[in-house]
Amino acid sequence: TLLALIMVTNGFINFILFKFRSLKVFYWVLFPFSLLFLRLIFILYPSDKVSAGLAVLYLLWLIYDLYYFKALWRINKNETGV
Repeated sequence: TLLALIMVTNGFINFILFKFRSLKVFYWVLFPFSLLFLRLIFILYPSDKVSAGLAVLYLLWLIYDLYYFKALWRINKNETGV
């Protein structure tokens, strides 16, 4: 169930980014997605350490993604004056 929720949320995040082009909404939806993914890692770790390890790599990418899009959002906010 958690994996299905993560997949739907990931699709929703991409929809927001490419359809609405809103970095602010994208950032605020990506943050809870990262927490869901972290929960998946904690569930996977006791039974499948290899999958949990690979998921940690993706989580590291999400952390970078959060940092990158927050900076991009700030740059665009300052340029538009909004």
